[in-house]
This record gives sequence, C-alpha cells and structure tokens, in this order.
Amino acid sequence: MSSPLRLGLFLFMFSLSFSSCKKDKEAPDVVISSFTDHGQGGTTISITGSGFSDKIAENTVTINDQPATVTAATTTALSVKVPAKAGSGKIKVSVGAKSSVSNNDFTYDWVHMVSTLTGDGTTSTFERPVGLATDGAGTIYFADEYKHKVFKITPDGILSTLAGSGTVGFKDGNGVNAQFAGPSGVTTDANGNVYVADRGNRRIRKITPTGDVSTWAGDGSTTNMDLPTGLCFDGAGNMIVADQARSHVIKITPNPDGSRTFSTVAGSSQGYADGNAATAKFNWLIDVAVDANGNIYVADQGNSRVRKITPAGYVTTIAGNGTSTPLGYPIGIDIDSKGNIYTADEGNFKIHKITITPDGTATLSTIAGIGESGYADGPANTAIFSSPLGLAFDKNGNMYIGDGNKPRIRKIVLQ
Repeated sequence: MSSPLRLGLFLFMFSLSFSSCKKDKEAPDVVISSFTDHGQGGTTISITGSGFSDKIAENTVTINDQPATVTAATTTALSVKVPAKAGSGKIKVSVGAKSSVSNNDFTYDWVHMVSTLTGDGTTSTFERPVGLATDGAGTIYFADEYKHKVFKITPDGILSTLAGSGTVGFKDGNGVNAQFAGPSGVTTDANGNVYVADRGNRRIRKITPTGDVSTWAGDGSTTNMDLPTGLCFDGAGNMIVADQARSHVIKITPNPDGSRTFSTVAGSSQGYADGNAATAKFNWLIDVAVDANGNIYVADQGNSRVRKITPAGYVTTIAGNGTSTPLGYPIGIDIDSKGNIYTADEGNFKIHKITITPDGTATLSTIAGIGESGYADGPANTAIFSSPLGLAFDKNGNMYIGDGNKPRIRKIVLQ
C-alpha cells in the first residue's frame, strides 16, 4: 500500500474515531440518581442525576407513564410539575434517544379538591339547595326548599330552572307553570325523569325530560306519608322515602295499573332505638340511600346519627353517638362506587365518609371542611362550607354538595 494511501486511510479512521467521541460527548447516558419520592398533582418535584439537557424542551419526563411538565433544567437537575391524577409509578427521563427509568416508584398523594360549580353566595337565583341528584348524562338537579323550584345544571355548567314558579303552592303542569311547597329530596331514573319529594304538599312529583310535572305518589293527605324529605330507588324499582314527620322509612311500589302501594320499611315512633324494623325509632329523617346489596342508609338528623337498615329489616347505627361530636346534623347522604357512605353535616360544616369493613366495622372520617362556617375553595382539608346540605355523586365519582346560607353548588374531585 502506498504512503499516500496509508495516510488517507489513517486520516479517515481518525476522523471516524473523533466523530464517535464527539457524538458520545454530545449525548451522554441519562441517569436518574434521586427524586422527590411523593407529591400531589400540581406540585413541583426535583429529579437529580446526569445526562439531562439544560434546555427545558429537550427533556421529556413521565410519571407513571403520564406526561409531566419540566419547569427548569440543568444537566444534573430537573424541576417537574406532577400531572393531576397521575397515580403512583416509575419516573422516566428521556433526552433524545437516551432515557432512564427510576428504580423506585414515585408515590402520588391523592387529595380532595373543592371548587365552586355555580352560585355567587347571594340568594338572587337559589337559596337552600337541600336535595341533589345526577343523571347518566352528567346533568345535576337540585331542589330549592325556599325558592320552591327545581333547578338543573348541564354538563357545560349552565344553570336553569327545570320546574317551579317560585310561588309556594300545588299545581301540576309544564316547567315554571308548576308549583311546589318546600321541595326537598331529588332522585332520577334511567329514562331521565326527575322525582322530587314535595314535602309541603305531601306528594312525590315527577318531572319528565321536557319539564312536564305530574304527581307520582301521594294525595296531599297524611294517610300514606306526611313530610317526605329524602328519596331514592332501590334495585327493584321501588322508591324509598324518608318521612320526616312520621319518623318512618317508607317504600312505594309502582303497580302495573299505575297505582302505588305504600308500606313501612322501618320506624315506629319518634325517638332513638336500634333493633327490628317495626320497633326501631328515628328522629327527623332527612335523606336515604340504597347500596348494591339492598341496605338502606338514613341521615337521622334529630339523633345526630347515620342508621342502616338491612334487607332483613334490622336497624343499626353506623355513625354518630347522639351528640354534635363527631356528627352534628347529617343532611344529604349518598354512596360511592366502592360502597363508601358520605354525608353532609350541616351542624359541623363538614363532609364525612363512612367506611364499612367486611366484618361490619364502620369508621367515620372527615374528607372536607374545617368545622367553621364560611366559604373557601381549595384542598379539602382547608376548604370551608357555609351550610352543607344535599349531596350526590356523578358517574365519574365527582361529588356535588348543595351549600346553603351563602348559596353555591360545590364540587369535590379526588386528584
């Protein structure tokens, strides 16, 4: 091989070697050395290591496979905003074709966040949203006990009057031509119909999706029910009603001919007593909810307790001891998809959760509210309610609360 050829080959190989070294220097391996091991959505965590880019846009970070926003970057440290609802999992940092995955999991700290869906704290539109319900389309309905109306909030947040003239009275009809007298509890069916416990008229009213109001049960007398407050359907299509004046839980069974059959599920006289349904006592019932197993849960406001009625007809107390501590005045009650019970405590300005273990042990905890009346959104442990009343979940597990006194509809999201 001639000298010029050898020299050319040497220079070519040297060039390749130099190019390779230069390329390696431009793209070092990415290494995650340490990171903030837990945090809430929206908080900023630190990731330290090597091989990062000092240009923010060149770093790609995921937490539990969820894209995270890089807010500051050096070659050895990144500041990263935790995405909402990311969940727990590995952290991955990528720079170009190089990447690194953490050995340990990042722990996501779930937190309940409280916000205001509608309402400005004045009584100009609504005043006492005592009963709430949702439908499968994401529409929220609530009864205003003082305005004698039923309102709806569409999924895009539009508030309007579904039914009720605003003048106390009794009249079937369409929309604002109908009249109610202190409407309280609200529930819905699979066909989009809304049912209202029209307390002052001693009737259950039905509102179709087009706003037509009719009387579904009751004739205005005290023969079958006196002051219906809360209501819901059980798995068999029967309506379960809390009768405040009678201190009874009532079942209304629809018959094929359009008539209704009334029966007492539990309750004897006003007072407090657990035991068999026929001898159990309640005091100033407000709301009811039914779980997937047919158990009925009752907000027994006068006794400062939440009660449970089994399908076999046995009544027990699952929360509260008759004093304002820890449960003051339970109003709204509902059940989440996991079978946990929630109640709005008007007396203590809190939202409580009741968890029941397989052995039947019930544990009461507070998920929102600081125990003072007022108004503040934000993390649930610092949020403030004025007068929490009705309570309902939507299909996505979001909770809605009718907050009276300074009227608003509040929303609680786990994120």
